[in-house]
Amino acid sequence: MTEGTIFGVSKSVFDVAVTYPKCLKVGNFLRFMIAPTCCYQLTFPLIDQVRPQRLLKHFVEFMLAHSLMCYFFIQHVAP
Repeated sequence: MTEGTIFGVSKSVFDVAVTYPKCLKVGNFLRFMIAPTCCYQLTFPLIDQVRPQRLLKHFVEFMLAHSLMCYFFIQHVAP
């Protein structure tokens, strides 16, 4: 295998994973608390920069969902 492991991951990721309890840092914990995942990974594929259009899209979606929740609560739940 070209990766050097039996799990099909790169050698650097495998080396970090082998030292599992000792490789965790406070930053790893904080990242997991802010953005929890169902399966914790030591390394994540990340982009180099923030895409403004995508950020704006997510903000508009958030505001729309929040507005709908407020509407349903005010109209249908609150007496």
